[in-house]
Amino acid sequence: MNDEYYTAKEAMKVLRESKSTFYREVEAGIIPSVGGKRNRKFPKEAIHLHLMRERKKKRGTIRLTFTPSTNSDLWTAIEQEQKTNEESITYRRALEWRDINPDISMSVKDGTKLVGMVTLLPLDENTCKALVEGKMTVKQIPDRAIRKWGDRRLSVYVVGITLILSRNKAVDVERGRFLLRNAIRWAVALTHRYDIASFYALARTPLDQTLLEKLGFREVAKGKRKGYKLDNFNNPTRLA
Repeated sequence: MNDEYYTAKEAMKVLRESKSTFYREVEAGIIPSVGGKRNRKFPKEAIHLHLMRERKKKRGTIRLTFTPSTNSDLWTAIEQEQKTNEESITYRRALEWRDINPDISMSVKDGTKLVGMVTLLPLDENTCKALVEGKMTVKQIPDRAIRKWGDRRLSVYVVGITLILSRNKAVDVERGRFLLRNAIRWAVALTHRYDIASFYALARTPLDQTLLEKLGFREVAKGKRKGYKLDNFNNPTRLA
């Protein structure tokens, strides 16, 4: 409308509210306005402050925890992953992995609801190399390649960091930050506790590439997807 005010239509778009909800809040005095009904306008500063307060209020209702994954969590995460990733393993195969090493996945929950998961799989290094070089998929990882955390000279493959999206961007951002922050902390804690020589990961998207490179991973394989390796733990603070 101008530098200081929005029209009703513009304000509705900023606040992402329906017409009925918007006008109900206007009439109740929740959303500030200036002028009469026919020439009503909405101060931009007030609208944006209202939006920020609503986002903060929604974030305040989030009760996130980072806990070991249950079988129920696995089922939900795999069902979600299979919608976008044709290389995702089956639930049966996930249970077989857990039979060998039960401590490879951590879940993020909002209350009791699963909203994210990270899976770090300890393997022999040759298998990790085959995965990032595109010579093998996660479905083809043999049982003999899977290690226990107490074994010597481990290589860890980042199977996935999955966020289950909601319909609220502000909530997803908060959950995503929590998931990533705790996934990194878990990885750092594992390096302190166990004999881990390196981490490997495959970048499926440009965003994956950017994130891995910021975390200190170096590119070790080119192809349809780039493969990355992290083998310098001299400065875990940087990773954190």
